Amino acid sequence: MTDRYDTAAQFLHWLIAAAVIGLVLVGLTLRYDLVPKPTAQTLALLHIGTGLTVFVLMVLRLGLRLLRPPPALPAPIPPAERLLAKTGHWLFYLLLFAMPVFGVLFVQGEGHTVSWFGLVTLPPILGKSEAVEEIFEFLHFWGGIAVIALLAVHVAAVFHHQRRGTPVLQRMLPGPPIG
Repeated sequence: MTDRYDTAAQFLHWLIAAAVIGLVLVGLTLRYDLVPKPTAQTLALLHIGTGLTVFVLMVLRLGLRLLRPPPALPAPIPPAERLLAKTGHWLFYLLLFAMPVFGVLFVQGEGHTVSWFGLVTLPPILGKSEAVEEIFEFLHFWGGIAVIALLAVHVAAVFHHQRRGTPVLQRMLPGPPIG
């Protein structure tokens, strides 16, 4: 078994990471009305389209992970930290699948259609409903906060291990075998 993730997993990891960071920034911008309404409408369409794209990319990422399991963590990582790493990764998967669903149901609960960059419109799952809107707005917002927290812990763990001399970052970067 190799000590690195394969090229496809690396590509999907960094593409999804960049998209999620953008989604968080745009989501917070929209939540706190930090831009004028016309700009907010454009950002909302971009946010929705990107969120739906992340959902599809996560399907690919999960399929790839099931077909080609990730490399084992380096030996110096203690068992408790291995468990935390595995749990954190599966929480990312859960959240990155749930967030687009929450977002779609939130927008549909508002009575709006959901489209992928204005090109493909999703069929309605639910009709307009203030109760549905409130529930899924809450779940989408707090799910986003959970993504931010998990992302911060993930990055801090990578830096922690790098500082201790365990090359975990290199596992997700292209290049020759670690050694």
